[in-house]
Amino acid sequence: MKIGVDLDNTIINYESVFGLVGVKYGWLPSSFLNKNKEEIKLYLREEKRLGEKTWMKIQGKAYGIDISYARPMQGVLAAFDTMLEHEINLVVVSHKTKYGHYDETKTNLRTAALNFLDENNFFKMNESFNEDHINFYSSLDDKIKGIIDLDLDLFIDDLYKVLNHPLFPQKTKKILFGKPTYTGDLALDFNSCSWKEVTELILGWQKSDIKIRG
Repeated sequence: MKIGVDLDNTIINYESVFGLVGVKYGWLPSSFLNKNKEEIKLYLREEKRLGEKTWMKIQGKAYGIDISYARPMQGVLAAFDTMLEHEINLVVVSHKTKYGHYDETKTNLRTAALNFLDENNFFKMNESFNEDHINFYSSLDDKIKGIIDLDLDLFIDDLYKVLNHPLFPQKTKKILFGKPTYTGDLALDFNSCSWKEVTELILGWQKSDIKIRG
């Protein structure tokens, strides 16, 4: 079984980072230190003098020079370890440009992500998972082409627009991660906020020899 996993907000948790970064660099008031991403984006949209440019600055810092404030998603390390032990082929498929918008430090976002994974022991748990299994793409369309080229049985992502992309391969099953409920028209195979739950489902498929390709 070959499974692809998105990186940002699926493996790496930035939930507490955006507010911290915004306050740190003076782009947000101190009251936003513990605000979530949606609250920050709403505030920036309402403050038209800040807007999308400021949000892109915050993202550039969070994904780059300040990525050390991020944490692995709860349960993701155990999930990877378990799946690798069961000889599941894991690859990461990430839409990530080399540099962030408006980032004067020109921090390489891909290098920062690889360092994060290394420092958080993703490459130490099993010799069958290393930097060669991390795939970066500069655009959403390129990411979808990557999913096709990697010939995946299953893909896990937190974004509807990835799983609902018109070129997303029909034979690849879809798991939407991080959304407690979903009532839209996207045809999903599973929806969960729990890596433990996702892992149990995948191992169940594997154990019962269910052919998960459509």
